[in-house]
Amino acid sequence: MFIPVSGKQALIIGGGNIALRRLKTLLQFDCSAHIIAAEVNEELEKTAAGHSGIVSIERRPFRTGDISGTKGEPPFLVVAATNKREINRAVAEECAALNIPVSVADCKEESTFYFPAIAIHGKIIAGISSGGADHGAVRDAAKKIREVLNEDTNRNP
Repeated sequence: MFIPVSGKQALIIGGGNIALRRLKTLLQFDCSAHIIAAEVNEELEKTAAGHSGIVSIERRPFRTGDISGTKGEPPFLVVAATNKREINRAVAEECAALNIPVSVADCKEESTFYFPAIAIHGKIIAGISSGGADHGAVRDAAKKIREVLNEDTNRNP
């Protein structure tokens, strides 16, 4: 299922590589993001700086109540991508109570949606997922689909 996220606000809890990958995916579809993380890696920091006004970072640990909205309006979706199981679980529980979709990086059972690997070619978007079961196979399939889409471009300029 594809859901339009253009103009919507996502909340990302965590500041590492998984948070970065999720942010990059959301940005491809014009989704803004607010990040809450005690620590933020350098590449995530650079990506946020390159999208000033669309991405904001709040450097602090997650607190209960963060999901209900920083500006009086809850986020459209949430990503729990910390390296602490108890925090990701707390994020998932708060999202469940508020009926907000959540992707939990370390527990597919707590996720209400999954981020697919994507291949984009013009207006064609392919999403590939294994439902959280085999990330390697998904990565490989996405690579092959991207290659096929690029081959098509090379044949039909």
